[in-house]
Amino acid sequence: MSALFSLVAHETLAPDGDFQPMFVIGAVFLATFLLLTDSYMIMRTSWHLHGIDELKRGGLDISGGPWLKIRNGVFLAVRVLLSVALSICAPFFFGLLLFKADIDAAMTNQNRTENGGIITTVRARTEADIQRAADAVTAEDAHVTALTNQIGLARQTATDPTAGDPRLRAAEEEIRQLVAEKEKKR
Repeated sequence: MSALFSLVAHETLAPDGDFQPMFVIGAVFLATFLLLTDSYMIMRTSWHLHGIDELKRGGLDISGGPWLKIRNGVFLAVRVLLSVALSICAPFFFGLLLFKADIDAAMTNQNRTENGGIITTVRARTEADIQRAADAVTAEDAHVTALTNQIGLARQTATDPTAGDPRLRAAEEEIRQLVAEKEKKR
């Protein structure tokens, strides 16, 4: 009984099939409760009644009257009710074990349909946040590239202060043209 109750609890209630010691403790408690119920309400009561019957046959009547028979009848009725309840629950336990995959699929589909609007809203917000972050990264990359170009120009200017002079560039261009013309004439 403990193994069955523990298995059913783990298969139906444990998230992702994790081992839960509390389920085992609960299963042992429930099985022990049923064992003690059998022991005290059925076995010991029947032994007690047989002992009283033997004493009555021997001439000593300690039966306690009709109250004892009523009490024993109540114990028997309680045990029968517990047995009926357990026999009603057993097919449900086995059904839960056998159809666990189908039950999980149905619950997952239900969760998806019920939470579809929320998921769509959150997804749109998240994608917008990602796009804003990507745009910010692109802008920062462009800024870093511009600063890198400025640093390169500043280094070149610091090394050669005349590098940025437009008159010097024009003169260099004129010299290149003259050299090109001279080369053509040769």
